[in-house]
Amino acid sequence: MPVVIAWLMAALETTVGSIIISALLTLGISFVSYKFTVAPIKQQLMNVLSGVPAEFLNILGWIRLDVACTMVLSAYAARWAVGSAVSLIRTKSSS
Repeated sequence: MPVVIAWLMAALETTVGSIIISALLTLGISFVSYKFTVAPIKQQLMNVLSGVPAEFLNILGWIRLDVACTMVLSAYAARWAVGSAVSLIRTKSSS
């Protein structure tokens, strides 16, 4: 078992390992940003629009307002998450 762990650690220190770690980090940030920011805000928007007439909701669906809101909210959440991660890394590297 220790040999497997040592091999895994050596593999993760290579360039390929760095790419894999970056991909996993990006996926994690995307999942967390969607789960805890985009989904609740989207649900709040749906609650606000619950009393709107059906014709207006059809127009909003036709112009794909839900997709646009999701894209904008995801971009803000990802920017915030990446900025936080970079500041954390800079703080740890300067210490």
